[in-house]
Amino acid sequence: MLSLASKKSRLVNTWKMTEALVNGQSYTTSTTVTVFDIKKDDTYTNGTETGTWAFSSDKTSVTFTPNGGVIPAYTSKILKLKSNALWLQQTITVFTFSTTIETHYSSN
Repeated sequence: MLSLASKKSRLVNTWKMTEALVNGQSYTTSTTVTVFDIKKDDTYTNGTETGTWAFSSDKTSVTFTPNGGVIPAYTSKILKLKSNALWLQQTITVFTFSTTIETHYSSN
C-alpha cells in the first residue's frame, strides 16, 4: 500500500529494535533492547550514540553521522519504512571480509 505520509514523517519516530540479523542469522536475545530515536530536526539518539542523519538524494538510504568524530559516519539502506516498521541494512567491509547487518524496528 502506498503511503501519503512523507518518508521523513515516517522515519521520524522512537523505534525499538525487534530483531537483528548478522549475515542472515538472528543475533537478537531476549535482553536486547535498543531504542533508536530519530528526530524531526535531523538528529538522532541510538543508545548512547547521538548525531545527525540525512537521506540520500533518492531517499533509499540514510546516513548517520555520530557526534564527536570518533565513530565514522555510516549509511544504511532502507529495506522497509512504514509508520510502525523500519528495517535497515548496513554492509561493513574490512579488507576482503564483508558483514551484512539488518536491523528491524517497531514504533512504540
